[in-house]
Amino acid sequence: MAIIANWAFPVSHVPELRGEEAFSVKLFEQKQPVVLRNYIDNVENFAPHSDIWSGITGKVTVISPDNPAVTARAGQSGDNVIVEMTVTEIFERISGLGNHPFILGEGERYYVFGNQSPAKLTDLVRWPIGAMDSDKSMYITAAGVLTKAHYDRHTAFLMHLYGKKHVLLLSPKYFQQLYPIHDTVTGNDRRSLVNLRSPDFKAHPRVVELEAMETVLEPGDMLFIPSNWWHEIEAMEVSISLRSNAENETFFRLEEIFSHLEKCSELISQLPPEQRIFVSERTKAALNQLRREDNT
Repeated sequence: MAIIANWAFPVSHVPELRGEEAFSVKLFEQKQPVVLRNYIDNVENFAPHSDIWSGITGKVTVISPDNPAVTARAGQSGDNVIVEMTVTEIFERISGLGNHPFILGEGERYYVFGNQSPAKLTDLVRWPIGAMDSDKSMYITAAGVLTKAHYDRHTAFLMHLYGKKHVLLLSPKYFQQLYPIHDTVTGNDRRSLVNLRSPDFKAHPRVVELEAMETVLEPGDMLFIPSNWWHEIEAMEVSISLRSNAENETFFRLEEIFSHLEKCSELISQLPPEQRIFVSERTKAALNQLRREDNT
């Protein structure tokens, strides 16, 4: 049964591991996301009222009351701004405490993401083998904030410490069905502009081809997200998470492939038009052969 009803495509649950299985699993051998339940045993240390947040600052995305998503690129109105403040003030603003003036207006929401996490936070968490020491970030999110579907090149460990988050995940094979090239604002293909909760089938007819997985993260859970898996995350409550990236064999292979593709694109651009067409068709034929082999 779906956690959020009325998806326009089939949605199953993300596989879960608990107890000894969660502590012994070889994550880099997993081909799809997996949730490790109760992986972190000291989550009370990260509650908003904890002294651990004292003195920590972060860059906060202040989300316009007119914009339900973190970015306005989903076709919604409203402009967001980024300001720096203490984490204590962030929690007060999220909870409606303190005498803080509005930045954009009544109904604004707050989201801290991508900020380097201080060592006094990350040192309290048992990170899996392979987590990058130099790339650990914190996420503090007001209830109702939606991060639209996107993918990251790195494998990721998302440690969830406070509140609840709903996560929708989709395989990298659905690149075309998520219409990433429609992000004409940034030219970035890492982000989908499809409204997965209420799709526009006229603009994005291939959405019906999707199959997804979902889960709700609770304090103490860890979510493993392999490279290039699409994920859309909504904070169901005030939420706190830490994230670390990892560079595994798949990541390095992909980086090498994309590096070669960029060089090839430069060389192809220097060919006469008829030769560019030949290279394009020859490449399509080779890729189609790989696809046929995958389906057998």
